[in-house]
Amino acid sequence: MRESTGGIAPHYNAQISTDDHRGVILAYEVSQACEDSHELQPALDRIQENTGRLPDQSLVDGGYTTRQNILDTAERPTELVGSLGKDRSQSKLERRGVSPRFMPGQFEFHPEQNCYTCPEGKTLPYKSNKKLAGAIEKHYRAPASDCAACPFRPQCCPKAKRGRTVYRTEEDAKVAAFRHKMQQPEYQRIYRRRAQVAEFSNACLKEKRGLRRFMRRGLEKVRAELGLACLACNVAIWIRLQRKITPQPAT
Repeated sequence: MRESTGGIAPHYNAQISTDDHRGVILAYEVSQACEDSHELQPALDRIQENTGRLPDQSLVDGGYTTRQNILDTAERPTELVGSLGKDRSQSKLERRGVSPRFMPGQFEFHPEQNCYTCPEGKTLPYKSNKKLAGAIEKHYRAPASDCAACPFRPQCCPKAKRGRTVYRTEEDAKVAAFRHKMQQPEYQRIYRRRAQVAEFSNACLKEKRGLRRFMRRGLEKVRAELGLACLACNVAIWIRLQRKITPQPAT
């Protein structure tokens, strides 16, 4: 897998699914995929295979909360709870030197004419669209001649070879409903439990079982190593629960 330094080295991505009630590890897997988003649906399949059912809710972090996963999970008998990331286009524009006055939020949209107006009054007509997973991205671009003659070009589109472009995203109804749901206080409280649920099993594997790095190479060997560590964590949980429910002899 590629490292943050840009190099390539042997790495493995461990996927752990944990029960919220007791902290029991319900399923695990190892991959060599850097991105987590494609691992959610297989993880739900493993949980269903191991337990005979899907959980009522699936609590995940932003790495798994994509529009595609929202659509896929909506077709399954489990409710997805997660954090759908915000649009990162503004940070990209800042890196390109666009000033706050000419950020997309400062452009006025006119639904009747299906166009935008820039802060200097120039029109950006509709040009094209791009179909995304769970959304349609519509592109609006100003004529190159308008931007070339504009004195604010260095602040608005300093690196654009054509006219300034603004994007508008129309999300699928299921994705929009998910965004609305996650703004509700009750779901925000549930999401705040994510670290507690996820980090319990990870701390057990790293601190109690010493699994900070794999001792083997190859997916099958690494999967077996992770499986033994997960089993050890679950046995420790089982022993602790047995001590709580087993009556102690009177002294």
